[in-house]
Amino acid sequence: MASLLNTRRGRPSKGPRHSFTVKLDMERAVKLAELLTILDVNGVAYLGPIVEAHLDSVNLDQLRGRS
Repeated sequence: MASLLNTRRGRPSKGPRHSFTVKLDMERAVKLAELLTILDVNGVAYLGPIVEAHLDSVNLDQLRGRS
């Protein structure tokens, strides 16, 4: 019985995460909320990949002047 209690359930962890808060003007916030409703997705699932792709495209060494 103890082995059943120690079994992990659900999907595996993606590891440590950090959350950020973004403040949008009301027009954009309403538009985003409607978009999320239409797509039936939450903000993290929609915005996460967009932010990740942008960050992946940034060359920090170039921005630091070490091209």
